[in-house]
Amino acid sequence: GLAPCYHLRVLLKKPEEAWKFWVAASNASRHNDLDMAAKWVAKALQGYMSAADVPVAAFWRELLHAKEIGLLPKETAFVLPRRSGEDWYESAESTILAGWREEAA
Repeated sequence: GLAPCYHLRVLLKKPEEAWKFWVAASNASRHNDLDMAAKWVAKALQGYMSAADVPVAAFWRELLHAKEIGLLPKETAFVLPRRSGEDWYESAESTILAGWREEAA
């Protein structure tokens, strides 16, 4: 299967530990150090079989580069779904937003 999946919820549940990788990757990218940014992204995703949504989607360049330089398995696949905004919101409403509502209750 594709579990566990890295998702925004990882950041919400383990903020002190999870954010440091994405901040480091962002800093490296801002300094045009794509190799280092890719290393931080790969480190953030270590132990996960898939990833979706935020923050991963913001680091697509770093993910592609991580695969190119061998930091991710050769079998790594990237899937970009194409759907309307309404379809996306409906999906978000029944998954991540519903989860936030449950946790807040």
